[in-house]
Amino acid sequence: MIMLSQVGDTLSYQSIIPIQALAVQFPDGHTAYSTISNSTIYEPLVSIRLADLNFVLESVRDRKVPSLQIFDLNTNRVGIFGHSLSEATAISALANDTRFAAGVNHNGTMYGDVLKLSNSAFVLLMNQPGYNQSEDPSWNDVWQRLRGWGLQLQTDLPSHHMYSDLSFVTEVLGGSLAGLLDEDPNDGTRAFELVWTYTVAFFGNFLKGKGEGVLGAASKAFSEVVFENRTERVIA
Repeated sequence: MIMLSQVGDTLSYQSIIPIQALAVQFPDGHTAYSTISNSTIYEPLVSIRLADLNFVLESVRDRKVPSLQIFDLNTNRVGIFGHSLSEATAISALANDTRFAAGVNHNGTMYGDVLKLSNSAFVLLMNQPGYNQSEDPSWNDVWQRLRGWGLQLQTDLPSHHMYSDLSFVTEVLGGSLAGLLDEDPNDGTRAFELVWTYTVAFFGNFLKGKGEGVLGAASKAFSEVVFENRTERVIA
């Protein structure tokens, strides 16, 4: 499921690509569903997704996507975000292609070229309790390689899929995630508001020069967000 409720907002930024696909519908109408169940195959999948990203970005640059031709998209300075395996793809893109200038990790282990990150791209990491530099070695590896602005936020959202819009969409549709994928039936609207407020502030700051906003310091409006680590260093 693509983060549909988030895509509309990102289009207004004119240079952001969301990455998430549990199902993909092809031009001939057939749909392919994700069957990922073994973590040992995650790293090769990141490489495949990076190739897909390059194809999409160059197609947009060359104006080969009719539905996007109405937008004046800047393909030389792009923001990217993802959830779960897609966040590994998003942050890896920063290490592979300098056109990707800013990236957000929405709660997940990082694989592949992300561990080679050595440029001054801007990085925002958002995590549930347990996804941090102490519990997940990949987070520490990436943090030590940051050469530009970086921020790690921990929230009280207790489950992995609350960093996507799954809980939000389920709530809007009147459903429940109780008992599904061990999800906690927390407030999906609040989870979406929290994750997206910080994500939009991040891209607004680094792609549109709107200032740090909620990224600057702890906010009373989001008391469940803890600023775990921060760096503003730029290392040559």
